[in-house]
Amino acid sequence: MANMILSVGFDRQLMTVRTMVLRHEEFDVKEAYTVNEAIECLHQIKGVDFILLCHSIPGHEQKQIIAASHDWNPLLPVLCVEPDAYAYPSMHEGCYSVENVAPMFLRDIRKILQKTRSRRSA
Repeated sequence: MANMILSVGFDRQLMTVRTMVLRHEEFDVKEAYTVNEAIECLHQIKGVDFILLCHSIPGHEQKQIIAASHDWNPLLPVLCVEPDAYAYPSMHEGCYSVENVAPMFLRDIRKILQKTRSRRSA
């Protein structure tokens, strides 16, 4: 069964490319392009495995989405795409940083999913 990702970003071109990469890797992706749309999706879509926040979203709006997701489900992982995730870990509590370069981006996502699954099943 494919993992369901809620991918949120303000740059439609970048989101299109990222979604293609994720779908090629057999992830099921729902896109949201505004904070309100992201929050609506959280309540409407069943089985979201994690939220992926693009670096195109300003920090204060990322915080809104993170807060809403943690209110909805405190165990739902939120991944923030960072241009240099290894040099600058996520600025937001409860959010994992993932690299913006495709091979590392996919590797980071898989690692975080594995880590969060083992926490949920413990």
